Amino acid sequence: MNLIGAALIGWLNANPRFSHDAARAFLKTGFTGGFTTMSGVTSVLVLGASLTGPALFITELVFLATGIGVYLLATYLFGLQHKNKGPAK
Repeated sequence: MNLIGAALIGWLNANPRFSHDAARAFLKTGFTGGFTTMSGVTSVLVLGASLTGPALFITELVFLATGIGVYLLATYLFGLQHKNKGPAK
């Protein structure tokens, strides 16, 4: 779920249709923020029951790095998509 939320935030950042501050605040901070927060809390609770110490810490770091990577990739790919469309006629 976190990766889907990260990709969605990247798409929202790159999409000019969502350049209005209110839309961005509602969708990025509200919807996707809640979406990824609940997913993160769930993963910590589930993993915390089966992993301890350094294994849990390393796993969470991998999740964090993967989420950042997906966000950057989505921002780049969707930014290219909108850039290649050119100006509206």
